[in-house]
Amino acid sequence: YTLRDAKNTSNALKKIAGDLYTETERFIFELLQNADDMPNEKREVDVKFRLLSENLLFLHNGRPFNKEDVNSIASIGDSTKRKDAEKTGYKGIGFKSVFTDAETVLINSGNFSFSFDKSSPLYEGKNIDEIPWEIKPIWTEHYRYPKEVKDCEDFFTFPVAIDLEVGETKIQNYRVQIQQLFSEPRFILFLRHIKTIEVQGLRNNVKIQKVLKSDRFELLNNGTPINEWIINDFEFGVTTEIREGMANDKIVPEKLKEIQKSKLSFACQIKDSKIESISPDKSFLFTYLPTNVNDYKFPFLVNADFLTTANRQSIHVKNIWNLYIFEQIGFLSFKWISEIAKNENLKLTITNLIPSRFENSTEPIHQHFNNGFDKAIKEIAFLPTLNGSLCKVSDALVDLTGLSEILGNELFVRVVNPAKLLVDNRLENK
Repeated sequence: YTLRDAKNTSNALKKIAGDLYTETERFIFELLQNADDMPNEKREVDVKFRLLSENLLFLHNGRPFNKEDVNSIASIGDSTKRKDAEKTGYKGIGFKSVFTDAETVLINSGNFSFSFDKSSPLYEGKNIDEIPWEIKPIWTEHYRYPKEVKDCEDFFTFPVAIDLEVGETKIQNYRVQIQQLFSEPRFILFLRHIKTIEVQGLRNNVKIQKVLKSDRFELLNNGTPINEWIINDFEFGVTTEIREGMANDKIVPEKLKEIQKSKLSFACQIKDSKIESISPDKSFLFTYLPTNVNDYKFPFLVNADFLTTANRQSIHVKNIWNLYIFEQIGFLSFKWISEIAKNENLKLTITNLIPSRFENSTEPIHQHFNNGFDKAIKEIAFLPTLNGSLCKVSDALVDLTGLSEILGNELFVRVVNPAKLLVDNRLENK
């Protein structure tokens, strides 16, 4: 049975690397997520990519590997993150994405120096197709590292260093793909611990930073401010009914099955002291890093612990947990808008954040969003009024005629409906 099991495992690993991870950006994101899940004592991580002639180095100053990390990275589906609510990953297959392009991967971290090496002398004379080399770590002495890696001092000074031996052609492709991927640095917005990502070896080297300034995050590219974002987190309780619904669901990780509270994060871009809607083509859902899901066209970015497919590119649209999250998006997005409406400088552009209800749809995920949306409209005061307060939709009076400016606000309200509150006439998109 041992030979058969080894062959089956080898075939499974090829499927994971070949079928699930077809885009370069996916393994870049998997490496970033692993780094984000391993912060140092300061709860921060700085990341560096170095493109050499034939090798891609991935370096970061997070926590060095321990024995459990080595065991985890050399397994399938047995991640140390599966039960840890503080970790983003949980499937135990993300790191395998590096084998899409690399047949030799070297890792130097803590007291460990090891490789996964398809061409290792250990496999000489054996049928490599029957060996799951991607999960068989080999202790590697420094003298066995490629010369251009040995010549790179950073590789031996960073707490975590990973080398992907991919060859000259792949490196040339990466130079184009990574330059393009990092040209829009918003993908870093919801990472919890990564503060800086530097890429060396490009035609134009890149250094992306996320800096907190007062109530906003500023994204910088090579020291130049690119854009400003407001990011807010909202906790929500998880009901017994939802936990019971997830209890026997095999795609739900252990860390979610007993969860009492979870969190949604919303982000909006600020430009020229105004809120700017996210364009529909860039309105992707995030699970700390962006998925490929932009079906919902929210005018803001939303991040949550969505249950995704194995390659993190899609979400399970009928899963009870994702449906529950969408209900929370419908409700909490208005709670967020209400918070921003208290800001004197931004309140007149909050209409750029109001999402659209999904009309005439029988899709469960749309209906759950609508349930939250309808509840919010009834309960949450988010419209700025002329007297400086916020009011609910049911209490709002909106003047689209301009008569209030002729009659005066007080007389206009008295004549039209004295039980209502007049919405600030300067509000955009009234």
